[in-house]
Amino acid sequence: MILYRFIKIWATITSFFFFRKVTITRKGEIPEGTSVIFAPNHQSAFLDPIVIAINTKRSPWFLTRASVFTGGMVNKLLKMLHMIPVYRPRDLVDLKTANNSTFDFCQEVLTNGESIMIFPEGNHGMQKRLRTPLKKGIGRIALRAVNEMQTDPDRDVVIVPVGINYEHPTGMRTDLLLNFGEPISVKDLLKEADNHETRGLLTLRKHLAEKIQDLMIDIRPKEQYDALELAWQQQRTVLPSLKARFENDKEIIEALSENDQPLQPKPEIKSNSLWQIPLIILGFPMWLTGVVLNLGWILTVKLILKYVVKDPHFVQSIKFLCVMAGVPVFTMVTAALLSTVTGWFWPFVVLIPLFGLLAHEYQTRVLKTPGLVLVKDEAGDFLPED
Repeated sequence: MILYRFIKIWATITSFFFFRKVTITRKGEIPEGTSVIFAPNHQSAFLDPIVIAINTKRSPWFLTRASVFTGGMVNKLLKMLHMIPVYRPRDLVDLKTANNSTFDFCQEVLTNGESIMIFPEGNHGMQKRLRTPLKKGIGRIALRAVNEMQTDPDRDVVIVPVGINYEHPTGMRTDLLLNFGEPISVKDLLKEADNHETRGLLTLRKHLAEKIQDLMIDIRPKEQYDALELAWQQQRTVLPSLKARFENDKEIIEALSENDQPLQPKPEIKSNSLWQIPLIILGFPMWLTGVVLNLGWILTVKLILKYVVKDPHFVQSIKFLCVMAGVPVFTMVTAALLSTVTGWFWPFVVLIPLFGLLAHEYQTRVLKTPGLVLVKDEAGDFLPED
């Protein structure tokens, strides 16, 4: 538990620097002691559970693909980090029995009034749409826990739908909007289905899907996704308020989906580039200093992304991990080397990451012109099927 809390605190600090702006909305409070299942959409590998966990008072357990549990100390470490193995069809196991111990553990966690996190889509995908129908596992786990609590009429399991909305699917220093929805009472849904479990599961999955779709950018139909995404990107305005931006995006997408003909793109407004010239000149020494001081970290990240990361869905997660673990290490090493020459150590511990951050802002805001971010260009052939 100590390791989990430390990682959560450190990830919270990392998030402050990794994202440019983070906005959290909550449509309902979760009563203390209530058993909770967080159910978010899934776009960015293991960054998704991190951003939710650090923005809730709970300490949820995460259902994690079983292939990472290789035995021995690895399994113990993953359990300390609240990870639970779950088998999928690709693992070539008997799914009727392989996940029994996981379901039993989830039932125990929920019965104790704790929380778990389940991605009901079953896989990650960069496309801004909910992959439906949702998987059955979340309903089965919820119903098992509710059945265990039948002797206490005051107890319930609530499912909290969550919409994760990244401004950029692979970038650093971008924006994040997290929408936590109204908690859904599993007992109430069962009553609506006359306590018929099969009908209750169908009701739960349908109701949950609708709630998550309300909380995320959801471009439909799937067959027209690329054209609709392009038209939306051409029409949208990047408003300063993430909530206002989200509402505006939803309106544009709804209008596009209802029209047979895509809306005409906004006329491109050419900005006056003259004001950038002094910024480029004045900012160059700062950029060069930031790059030189952080060269070891920059090269390491580039090599990892080029030779280790094959699936682009992991790019943003790996970048977050590199900031979380790599920046402190490289900062300390670089500061120690520079202290042998200058005699200063702690000033460099502050200045190295600061100049690195300023260099990144200079490169992305001054040197580069922001363009359209289309999933087909970012994900390539790695998009999952429903």
